[in-house]
Amino acid sequence: MANSAFLQRFLPPWTVITALTNGLSNQGYITNAAGTTTVNLPVTSAVGDVLYLATIQGDFILNVGVGQTVLLNSGVSSAAGTITSNGVGDNLQIVCAVADTTWVETSAGGTLSAV
Repeated sequence: MANSAFLQRFLPPWTVITALTNGLSNQGYITNAAGTTTVNLPVTSAVGDVLYLATIQGDFILNVGVGQTVLLNSGVSSAAGTITSNGVGDNLQIVCAVADTTWVETSAGGTLSAV
């Protein structure tokens, strides 16, 4: 039988959102609103925590707080800025590499832009 704690680490619960959300570590968010839905990067995180974002309607913006950085595979990073999706089906998976401050992309689909 599979270890549920192990599986939950890699398959976090998913929540459909339609408005501004303060992100939580080890959570997946599916945006389903006309226009743009904003998610704030978790303020508290431990190394290995994950965050997933996906959109089935509209776009998402991931707000990166002051003192935080998200490193994208494209070599682009967002420090105290935003990462924005550009269409339905866009998705992003990131993992915390330095507690509370630094996240690294592990997977992405679609077109994302960082500012």
